[in-house]
Amino acid sequence: MCKMDKVEATFRRLQEGLYNEPGAEIIEDTLINIAVSPAVKNYVPSVAGMAEHLRNARQTGDHSVRENLLIALYHRLHAAGAVYKSHEEETLKAWKGLGCVPGGLMPLFIAGHFIKPESVTADLGAGNGLQGLLMQALCPHRQTLLVEISENLIETGRLYQQALGIAGERILWEHGDIADTDLREVDLVYMYRPIRPLEDGILLYKNVAEKLAENNRSVTVVSMADCMGRFLDKSFKNIYSNEFVEIYRLQGGRQYL
Repeated sequence: MCKMDKVEATFRRLQEGLYNEPGAEIIEDTLINIAVSPAVKNYVPSVAGMAEHLRNARQTGDHSVRENLLIALYHRLHAAGAVYKSHEEETLKAWKGLGCVPGGLMPLFIAGHFIKPESVTADLGAGNGLQGLLMQALCPHRQTLLVEISENLIETGRLYQQALGIAGERILWEHGDIADTDLREVDLVYMYRPIRPLEDGILLYKNVAEKLAENNRSVTVVSMADCMGRFLDKSFKNIYSNEFVEIYRLQGGRQYL
């Protein structure tokens, strides 16, 4: 089975239910471990009870209930820390930016097909970094770059990282504008529509697309609610598409994936 067939098989399994995918239990354990950490419980008090309900649901054998509880916990953890200082909010508004929006679990399993132990991945507009941390849990790899404009969201993500015991060198937090991020040495970029694709937002997509074209590693772009594709250089090829995600690969360069 070729890689794209494996990606499609993953997508079809997930449509039938999250727990059809073997890695779902890794996601579950990761979210629970974050939620029961003393520092996180103090910061987001509601999540400890949610984690306990999810643990109990394991014993029932009802995957539908279990999936609903897991998704609820995921959403609560993803939303924590979404506070912007005035200058951060001004930058976000200038780019027609969107606030912290959960990217969903499906793209994590799909992206996993393109991640190797030596990979460097990046999440542009990472929020509190939950997606990147979950990708590290699913597919441990050399480093994840998490780029976020909100300092408060980054501090929240650091609590999550500490709760999971992920080594400091494997997570690189970058507090700043994604337009300024160097993407030349990244193997995989994950994006969930961080900016509205209109007016000044178009300029940011063009900026990121130019940076991706300079990549040295035949970068793979996993784009949710895709707005990136039309700005990418012709050297990028669309290698997978469904109603939720588009995947592009830069042709040429060093084949790390």
